[in-house]
Amino acid sequence: MSALDWEELRRIASFLEERYREEESWAHERQAQDKRDAEEHPLRIKVHLWASGIPAGAEHPIVPASPWPAIDDPARILAEVAAKRAAVAALTQGGCSWCDVNDNLFADELRAFAAVYVGHRLYREEWK
Repeated sequence: MSALDWEELRRIASFLEERYREEESWAHERQAQDKRDAEEHPLRIKVHLWASGIPAGAEHPIVPASPWPAIDDPARILAEVAAKRAAVAALTQGGCSWCDVNDNLFADELRAFAAVYVGHRLYREEWK
């Protein structure tokens, strides 16, 4: 891997922040849509359960309830964004006062965070 200077590391951090804002926006929109759906169609879930023969409040016999939120659960996405944002901030705030900028102590970590978005049009090949 090629070395990255602090300016390039900050570019990666900025790229990540934009992706996190997009994810956050999607999660907030999803929460609002879920709330509207629940208000407009309060019986939809009950009818679905009744039609499938599952008593209201019963656990689905084939798909047990998971102790973890679904991957597309807006609350989970918001929590993950907050955690990723905090990690990136910890890696990039103020630079490194005790090391040579060429050491790139944090480059691999930032590259790993950015690698999730390798297919994004703004992702740069030199971050691989």
